[in-house]
Amino acid sequence: MNLDDRAHMDAVDPGGMLERIDALPEQLEQAWARSASLPLPTIGELDHIVFAGMGGSAIGADLASVLARRQAHASLTVWRDYGL
Repeated sequence: MNLDDRAHMDAVDPGGMLERIDALPEQLEQAWARSASLPLPTIGELDHIVFAGMGGSAIGADLASVLARRQAHASLTVWRDYGL
């Protein structure tokens, strides 16, 4: 496969996934910048934290909860289902 053949790439990638992957760094920067304006509670106000993930995404939730559990003052749950 010639990755420089744009016509072939367009034919095998009709959804434009390659362009979406290329745009990921900018999407992450935008998400980080937007998160700064979220009204989040302070640590003392939290009594329960839920990490949500399905399939492979739950691995990150598992890792985060193990690391957080050492210092957390709140209950921690990893949720692997559709309904919260």
